[in-house]
Amino acid sequence: MKRLLLICILSLLTFTGCAVGNKYDLASAVPEVSQASNQEVALGVQDKREFIVNGDKTQDFVGLQRGGFGNPFDVTTQTGNPLAEDILNALAAGMEKQGYHVSKVTISPLTETDTAISKLSAEHKKRSILVSIRNWKSDTMTNVAMHYDIKATVYNESGSRMAETSLHGSDDLGGSFMNPPKHAMKVVPEALQEQLGRIINSPAITDALNKN
Repeated sequence: MKRLLLICILSLLTFTGCAVGNKYDLASAVPEVSQASNQEVALGVQDKREFIVNGDKTQDFVGLQRGGFGNPFDVTTQTGNPLAEDILNALAAGMEKQGYHVSKVTISPLTETDTAISKLSAEHKKRSILVSIRNWKSDTMTNVAMHYDIKATVYNESGSRMAETSLHGSDDLGGSFMNPPKHAMKVVPEALQEQLGRIINSPAITDALNKN
């Protein structure tokens, strides 16, 4: 009985050790953009997650990795950049592969929406996209729960809204009993890549970007 108890304790300590200091490579989550275009676009990504806006978490926070007792440890971006910056770079890279000319605009979490739109319009591009991250967090024990709520809005050169799409949900990304962190490091960036692809390739966004 003592031996079994010792094994259980060692297993819990191992899980806790693996749970500390994890980072996800989200900058590599470059989406496949379906339509080629030479359109000039100003692109901004704003982190509007409540726990970022109120300062409870740092801007590089992307989720939780739980130890053997379920105790949570923060997971951050591998780059050390804010999540919004990693998403901005990934989206821009995907669009540029298909010929878009993208001007990347940094937008603070505390910036008002009207001000954010004005910053994008100041780039003097025919189209602007504002991506708002309203929720985005993974939560891993053995399985990975992925919670997301992302909105993208296209504006014309005068700042008038042309189209909007949103994507939200909670997905089970599977898991691993032997090495949950390793599994999460693989599937969470893949999930972000899929989410960004669904947003940028939605008919509403694609049509608005390339409408004369």
